[in-house]
Amino acid sequence: RFDPHYLKAWLQLGKQHLKHKAFVLAIECFEEILKLEQTHFDAQYQLGITHYKAQNLALAKQYLQKAVNSPQVRPWAYIWLGRVYNKLGEASQAKAWYEKSLKEQSNFVQPPIRRSHRL
Repeated sequence: RFDPHYLKAWLQLGKQHLKHKAFVLAIECFEEILKLEQTHFDAQYQLGITHYKAQNLALAKQYLQKAVNSPQVRPWAYIWLGRVYNKLGEASQAKAWYEKSLKEQSNFVQPPIRRSHRL
């Protein structure tokens, strides 16, 4: 077994690389997570976004398809998959994923935001 914080650290590091458009480094971080947990939603989702931003639409589509098939799927994954289809010129597929996102948004309960109190 591994410490779940280990995966979170890889995820956060990958997000930082993505933020600075270091796509290769971001991909390496997210792939490290998948080596330990092949169906990790956030890693698949982030890989999809990273490949989208790097203009690799085939891999973006592949990873986002895996993310939307995950039991932990979040509605915003459908939006990103719709963006991929839109960029590929497949408007009807894009529309279907956007509509799915709207439908799922109404069923999704966002966890409460924790706010720290300042003294």
